[in-house]
Amino acid sequence: MITLDENEKLIAVFRKHIFYVIVEICGLVLVAFIPLVAHAIFRPIIFPNPAPSSIYFFLFLYFLFLAILWVIGFMMWTDYYLDMWVLTDKKLIDVEQKGLFSREISSMRLDKIQDVKSEVSGLIHTFLGIGNVHVQTAGSEKEFVIPNAKNPNKVKEQILSAHNSQVEAVQIVRIENML
Repeated sequence: MITLDENEKLIAVFRKHIFYVIVEICGLVLVAFIPLVAHAIFRPIIFPNPAPSSIYFFLFLYFLFLAILWVIGFMMWTDYYLDMWVLTDKKLIDVEQKGLFSREISSMRLDKIQDVKSEVSGLIHTFLGIGNVHVQTAGSEKEFVIPNAKNPNKVKEQILSAHNSQVEAVQIVRIENML
């Protein structure tokens, strides 16, 4: 999926915190019980003596509903798993999955980074160590945002460390070329 240059080394891969996928999947599980609860409450009122075929029809519709929820859950997991930020010794790569068959890949050279900021807000985010990391360049390139990252301060430090190493390497090459 992502090809690195010949002498480029992978440092880290960052993803959103799994907490958000778990919350979304739990929401889908709750939605899956809504038809069962509605059927249990309203069937005796609307159809006091239902025909057996109506129960089979309800089961058919319910399993169709579950299949749709399964596909939605698969799409949520795919979006979580394929959204990633790859840090190498030369660049930061943002891979954003948009739907099942669309992906956007952007990259930013480490020596162009001007500012890296991490932010953690809220009780749950503080407790679970979840936050956003903003990486900004001086140019007109878009700001890279790593939303809901696990340990945002650690992510920030890894990016800054790779940036400092890249800047030092570029300065050494420039000095050697001057000599």
